[in-house]
Amino acid sequence: MTDLYDDWAEALAKLRQRLVQILRDPADAQANAADAIEDLDHLDRLFRQRRPVRRRQGEARTDRPPNEYRIEAGKRGPCLGEYFAEDRPPFKCERRVYDGIAAALEGFSKPASVEELVRAARKTTRDDLPEYLVRQCLRFWLSREPALVEKVGTRYQPLDDLPGGAKRVWAGLHNAGVMRAGV
Repeated sequence: MTDLYDDWAEALAKLRQRLVQILRDPADAQANAADAIEDLDHLDRLFRQRRPVRRRQGEARTDRPPNEYRIEAGKRGPCLGEYFAEDRPPFKCERRVYDGIAAALEGFSKPASVEELVRAARKTTRDDLPEYLVRQCLRFWLSREPALVEKVGTRYQPLDDLPGGAKRVWAGLHNAGVMRAGV
C-alpha cells in the first residue's frame, strides 16, 4: 500500500508543480500544459492498475467461479441449494418459500428493492424470512438462460410469468441434478 501512496503522491506533486508553472510563466504555458496532461495520463494509468474493474450492469462476475445450484432433500421437503466455490456452507431455500418468493415478486409491476421483496415474501409465506433467501432466489433466477428476473439498478422486476418460469427451472434443475449459474 505504501507503493501506491508514494506513486500517487509523487505524481500529484508533479502535476501540482506543472499547474503552478502554467500560472507563473504564461510564456511556457503551452509546454507546461502538455506536460500536465502527460502527468494526468500517468495518474490515470496508476489508478486503472490499482483498482478493480467495475462490471457494467448485467455483466456476469468473472472474478470467481459461478455458483452451483441443486435440488436436494431438506428437513421439510425439497430445497434449492446454492453452493459456492469458497469453502462455506450452502444456502438452502425450501420449495414452499421459493414458490412464495416467486409469487410475491410477481405482484410488482415496477422494479422493487430487496427490502420491498422481503416484506412482500414474508406476507405471502406468512413466515419471518431472512433476506438471504430472497437474494438467493434472485441470484438463481438471474443466472438462468433466459433470466426470469431483470436487475434494474439495485432493484428487481419479474420477466413474463415468474411463478410459472420458477416452477419450470425448479423442475429442470431437479431433473438435471446440478446446474451451474448461467446454464
